Amino acid sequence: MKVAEAIARAVRAEGVTDVFGLMGDGNMDFMAAMREVADLGVSVWDVRHEGAAVGMADGYQRVKGGVGVASVTNGPGVTQLGQRSP
Repeated sequence: MKVAEAIARAVRAEGVTDVFGLMGDGNMDFMAAMREVADLGVSVWDVRHEGAAVGMADGYQRVKGGVGVASVTNGPGVTQLGQRSP
């Protein structure tokens, strides 16, 4: 089992049902692994901007409770997140 697969299964074991993200070099293995655990009840939502992933995960958490998960790539992907007010 690869590290990304183990992380994906651990995320699912925590009760996560939805992951929002924009795939890049830094997270492609994780995002692919999350798609592989889709049969365990995980939906992966692809977005077109990193900030959208965070906004969707935040909104999901506020409405549904639980954990909101956003995955973006390192470097430029992280810099696109910006800061959000609580």
